[in-house]
Amino acid sequence: MSKTFLIFSILIIYFGCGVKKESAKKYHIEGVIENLKNGEVVLEKLDLASNERAYISTDTIVNSQFTFNDTISGWGLHSLVINDTIRIPFFVEPGKIKITIPDFKNDSAVISGGINNQLLAEHRFSFDKTNGVALIEKFPNTVFGAFTTYYVMMNNNFEGDTLEQLISKLSGDALESVYIPHIKKVSKAILSTAVGKKAADFAVLDSMGNELRLYDLKGKYVLLDFWTSWCKPCREANPLWKKMYDKYKNSNLEFMGVSFDVKCQPWKKALIKDELPWPNGCNCAGWDNISDIYGVKSVPQTFLIHPDGTILEKNIKPTDFEKIFIKHIRN
Repeated sequence: MSKTFLIFSILIIYFGCGVKKESAKKYHIEGVIENLKNGEVVLEKLDLASNERAYISTDTIVNSQFTFNDTISGWGLHSLVINDTIRIPFFVEPGKIKITIPDFKNDSAVISGGINNQLLAEHRFSFDKTNGVALIEKFPNTVFGAFTTYYVMMNNNFEGDTLEQLISKLSGDALESVYIPHIKKVSKAILSTAVGKKAADFAVLDSMGNELRLYDLKGKYVLLDFWTSWCKPCREANPLWKKMYDKYKNSNLEFMGVSFDVKCQPWKKALIKDELPWPNGCNCAGWDNISDIYGVKSVPQTFLIHPDGTILEKNIKPTDFEKIFIKHIRN
C-alpha cells in the first residue's frame, strides 16, 4: 500500500466517522457605532465553495445601535459591512456577541463574546507555518483552530503525514465549523499537487476568449501564479513579479497567471492597470475545477514547474524567486 493512499484512507476514516454533524444554535449580536447615528449594517460571510460574499441579513442603525438574531448551522468567520464600504471580520458563535465600533470609517472594533473572537483579536490571521501550527496545536477544539488550519495548510508546504497529523488534532467545536468539509477536500488536492508530483493540465480562457493550456508550456520552466483582482497581496506582488519576468524570460522561463475572479471585468481591468505581460486567464467562476485540482482556496499561491511538468516549489514569494530559480536551473 502506498504512503499517499494510506494518508487518504486515514483522512476519509477521520472525517467520515469522527466528525459531529453541524449543529444549529442561536446567536444574538448587539452593536454600537459610536460616530454614526443612522445607516445600514449588513451581515455577510464568504461562501467557501464559490468564493463569493454571501448575504445573510440587514439591520438599520438607529441611534448608533443595531442587532442581529438568528439560528445558524456551520460556524465560521463573518463580516459586518457598514454602508457598503467598511468590513469588520468576526466569528458568529452561539450566545451574545457585543461589537463596539469607534469609527465607522475604519475596520477597528472591540468584539466580546466567545473564545473564537477572543483568539481572533489576539492573533488575527496567523497563516505563516510556525505561528499557525502552534495556534492549531494550542486551540484544536475551536472554530478559530479549524479556520486557521484551512488557510495554513494552503499557504505553506506540508509533507503528507505531517498534514494528516495536523488535521487529526481538530476536535470539539472545530468539527462543527464550515471549514471541515473543505479541509477534507482541499487536503487531498494538496497531497496530489505536492512538490515532486506532476502538475495537472488545465485550460483557461484569456482576456480575448482564447484557450490557454498549461501543457502548451511544457519544455519551459513555468511560474504558475494563482491570484484575483481583489487580493491586495496579489496586486502588490505584481510589480515584483514583473521584475523577475523581465530578468529571466529569456532563460527558458514562462509565467502563467490564473485568476479566480467571479466576474471577468474586474480581472480585465487589473490586467490593464498592472500591465501584466505574461499569459493570463480566468474562467470568471470564482473557485472552479482548477482551484479544486490544485487545492487553491486562498490567494496568492504560486507553483514553480520543471520543463518536464514536475512541481519543483510551491508558495514562492517574489523576493525569494531569484535564488530558488537559479538553484533549479543550475541543477
